[in-house]
Amino acid sequence: MRSAKRLMGFVTLATAITLLGGCDDAKGDDPDPAGPRCGNGVAEAGETPTTCCADAGCPFGVCDTTANRCVDPWLFTCPSESDLCAIEQPYVCDAQPPSYDCARCGCPDGHTCYESYCYSDDMPAREDTTYGISRDLPVDDYFAFVDWVAAATPLTYAELVDELDARLREDARRAALLLGESHGSDDEQAVGLQLLVDLYARGWPINEIGVEGGTSPLVELEPIAWLGFTERALFGNLTNVAYCAGATSGVGTRTNSDGLYVQYTGSGHTSQEACHHPEHWSICDMPHTAECVAAIGRKALVVILFDPAVWMTVPDNVLLWRLAEYYPNEAQVTDSLDAFIAAFETHMAGVPADARFAATVQERAVNVRILQATHADDVFFAFFPRPEQKAFLMRAFRAVWQDAALRAYLLAHDIRPTHCSIGWNLTPGEETYSLYCDNNDHLLEAQVDGITFLLESSTTTP
Repeated sequence: MRSAKRLMGFVTLATAITLLGGCDDAKGDDPDPAGPRCGNGVAEAGETPTTCCADAGCPFGVCDTTANRCVDPWLFTCPSESDLCAIEQPYVCDAQPPSYDCARCGCPDGHTCYESYCYSDDMPAREDTTYGISRDLPVDDYFAFVDWVAAATPLTYAELVDELDARLREDARRAALLLGESHGSDDEQAVGLQLLVDLYARGWPINEIGVEGGTSPLVELEPIAWLGFTERALFGNLTNVAYCAGATSGVGTRTNSDGLYVQYTGSGHTSQEACHHPEHWSICDMPHTAECVAAIGRKALVVILFDPAVWMTVPDNVLLWRLAEYYPNEAQVTDSLDAFIAAFETHMAGVPADARFAATVQERAVNVRILQATHADDVFFAFFPRPEQKAFLMRAFRAVWQDAALRAYLLAHDIRPTHCSIGWNLTPGEETYSLYCDNNDHLLEAQVDGITFLLESSTTTP
């Protein structure tokens, strides 16, 4: 159990009673040991079913007003331990807490049993048919997630900490916290680490952290090593099996009152929620870690760290490759390239860096909006606005395409964007993009200014 000393170390005794109880002065000061006892979770003389549960707080349960006591929350899902399957499938209730077993219990309407968990019917099909992102979507669909962020009502970082803390107290089965990043963002990593520090300060010790990457970990944990956790190296694969195994063994049979298991991986490995955004269907491979945790009768809180500076290179690249479909129609390539760039940058500008969402994490200033997921209750997105972000892959190619001689060379030798690779140097003041495009030994190399996106130099062979 978390120690009471940790919970009460920064508040006065009177404040602690208020936080943990909610009983009135008459009850709280009653010297008669046989009288009502604030916080014991039993409705006694002078108490009501409402105050019974309120004074106890039910930190790891819910109020059963019929029995006037705090009970484990899963008892309402599985009212009888003798039930083979609960009414709300696919819970198996012959053990407590209940576990998922859709092979035995089936799935609700509209869901399919996949890897021991019920997924919505369209989810397996998405993985099977769109492992690579389709180049046939309507252009605006590639920005569906960004548009959703623009229209949503976000939380601040501090409100996210409050929400995670409240959910942990609400249900002891929430024993795992899954953090997913888009790889290579210092802002994402700072928020992920700070979340662990802030939850620790709320009384939630971190028992173990599993990190993707093995000997080359995705995140460096040294800045928070003082939290006292053990570290587990995770070696991933495209089926997510390794991440599921890491999480389920890390959580084990514990509840969160024993401490949290944390897992830090790429965002696509965390939860099926990531698959609901069409521009990111390439990360839909199943099973997902949150669902694997659910299958053993526990729950995972998920925070997907979404930095568009990294994530949005995917639709940038997809739309660039889409131009290949318009060859050799020079005018259509030109018009589509301009339209794709305009769409990309218009959508990105729709989420400004609002000062309300400024935060300092790990001594780093960030601007981050927190969004509750639309298809999963315990999943959140941490979005870092990048309204100034350019479609740099398409812009770099356009710098070459706008040169009449180079454009003629590309068309004459059928060198399409799918034949090109782009490298970059993002050293401040030296930003440069390098293009290498070849087809059947016809090679074009070009250097493009990384700020102005003007062509600096080029060579063609032969």
